[in-house]
Order: sequence, then structure tokens, then C-alpha cells
Amino acid sequence: MVGKALKQLPQSERPLVFTTCTWVFDREDEGNDKAVRVKSLMPESIIKQVDGSLRRLGMERIDLLQFHWPDYNTPIEESWQTAADLVKAGKVRAIGLSNHPLDLIQRCEKIAHVDCLQQPLSLMDRSMNGPYSDDGRNSGGLEVLEWAKKNETSIITFAPLQHGILAGKYHKDSVEEFRKSGDPLRPNLYYFKEPVYSQALEFVECLKPIAKRHQVSIAAISIAWVLAWKGVTGAICGARKPGQLHAFLDAAGLALTGEDIAEIAAAVEKTGLCKGTCGDGPSVPIM
Repeated sequence: MVGKALKQLPQSERPLVFTTCTWVFDREDEGNDKAVRVKSLMPESIIKQVDGSLRRLGMERIDLLQFHWPDYNTPIEESWQTAADLVKAGKVRAIGLSNHPLDLIQRCEKIAHVDCLQQPLSLMDRSMNGPYSDDGRNSGGLEVLEWAKKNETSIITFAPLQHGILAGKYHKDSVEEFRKSGDPLRPNLYYFKEPVYSQALEFVECLKPIAKRHQVSIAAISIAWVLAWKGVTGAICGARKPGQLHAFLDAAGLALTGEDIAEIAAAVEKTGLCKGTCGDGPSVPIM
């Protein structure tokens, strides 16, 4: 689908294309939704994944290739050398890491420069830790942000709206509705469990005056707060409806004032948003 869309655009209008590798199917059945996925960053697997992406996209080069998750069964040096070789071969323009702890990032940097890091960041995940864990490891935390500044590595963040909570569209019964509908993800994340969920609903109410002041949505304010962090060059936002794109566009052009940032920080303190959880962190963007 993406490949067909790209073909319809003139080269001058083609957007940058980012893709990831790590997850692969355990057998040759990519069309089977029930196929079991496994993590693989073995050199031959990376090459196969990139060649497959290029073929499906109808492109000669990917703008940014990222390792989505660590593969602890393969030495990271072997994986990263393969990524660097793909850059030299002209198949990839830049290479990055997503959800990798600092020790792995540093090992990669010794092989070839890490152009980009993809880290979780939102008003409910102010620690850049994320709700997920692999073998007891987190997504790196704020030490990754400091490392990126020193090494001139850009940071792309994800989940700035925390699965929609920070868009201001949910209410006190939403979690139960998700559970009844068979949602396998949201009810199991700590953001949707008490007391954090109630804290979030109260916090979102505090964002409404700021959004009204700027004549934008609550979602735009939440995203703009993430973009205010030094070193953050972008935020990955997911949309299910065309109308949701307006918030993303508004956020890109919105510069929060000192008053806005102070008001948001006060709301974090007032509501106790995510205090004592793995998402606890600075209530003011690190600039």
C-alpha cells in the first residue's frame, strides 16, 4: 500500500521513508496473521528484511533504518556492522536504534555512528523508560537523552499521546469499554490502571485552558510539550481518522510559552501524574 502511494508522487514531493527491522516470522508465511513473530538481528536476517522492504516499497534506498528492539541472541556488533555495510552499499541513508539501553547504544557507536534514537516520551512517560521491558531492561531512560546530545544523535519520540489518553478523548468508563471490546493492550498497561488513569483524566482537564488559549486541541498541547525537549527532532503519532491529523500539524507549529510550561508542570504536581511509576520524571522539558 505504501509503495503504491509513493509511486503516485513526483520525486520532489516524496516524503522521507523510515522502516525498522527486528521482528520476523518463524516461517515463510508473511500473509498469515497467526504466524509467530520472533526477534532476529542476525546479519543475514537484516539483509533479507531490508531487501524485502525495498522491493515492496519500490525504492532503491531507505532514508532511515532502525533496529526496533534488541535481539539479545545476536551480538549487537555483528548486527550494527551489517547496518553500516548497508549504508555503504547505498541501500540505506541513515541508521538508528529504537528501545535500546545505553550500553548497547555505546557498543554500536564504536562500529558506526548512531544517527537516530527512537525513545518513548510523553507527559505520562517523562522518564523515557516506556511501559515495556525485555529481559528486565527498559528503553534507556533519560541517560540516553544526555548521550544523544553529546554525540549529535537525533531523537525521534513515540507515544506522545500515550495510547490516546493525552488527547482528552477518554472518560472514567473507557477502560472497561476497552476490556469488553477485547482490547488486548490498553487495559494491561499501567497508564490505564489506578491510580494513574484517574490522575491522567484530572490532568487532561488542566490542559483545556492552555489548549483554548492557543485555539488548538489538547492533543496538540501534549505533542508540543514533547517537541519542546532539546534534541527531540520529531514525534511519532498514530491516527485512525483523517481529522486526527489536525492536532499533529498544529503541534508542529506550536511553541509553548514559559507560562504554558509552568502551568503544565503545576498540573503534573497537582494531580501527582505517574508519580512513583516508571514514567515519573521531569515535569518541565529538558532544554
